[in-house]
Amino acid sequence: MNILKLTHEDLVECERLDLTGKQFKALCILMGIPYSGVKQELVERLKVCSQMRIYLRDKTPEQLATMHKKPEIAEMSKSVGAFGYPYSRIGLAYRLIWWRDNCRRKGQQALGEARECVRKQRAERRRVRPELWEGTL
Repeated sequence: MNILKLTHEDLVECERLDLTGKQFKALCILMGIPYSGVKQELVERLKVCSQMRIYLRDKTPEQLATMHKKPEIAEMSKSVGAFGYPYSRIGLAYRLIWWRDNCRRKGQQALGEARECVRKQRAERRRVRPELWEGTL
């Protein structure tokens, strides 16, 4: 299974996916969320963060602050590990949107680094190594 083709909607039900612990760890890295822990912790973290990313997909801080009360926004922030100062409703809403954008940035950076690593490995395999040919003629 190609984990790069999975969507946030797929990850909400990720316990149904037949993936290894390493693949779940890679998914966490691509989502830009913490990736330490055992497989079950990774699955739960992926589910919660995927649900939150789906919910926050098209939201602005102002929309969040008008749609929810402060305790609700605080609970959403705590569920994904984005709780912190300031404690005002709009401050927490901005913090949640910052979390969403930061996770997206980290995931894109990790994906770019992985693609660059693969590109270098392929280029290395294609390169002719003169030391392999020495003494064979």
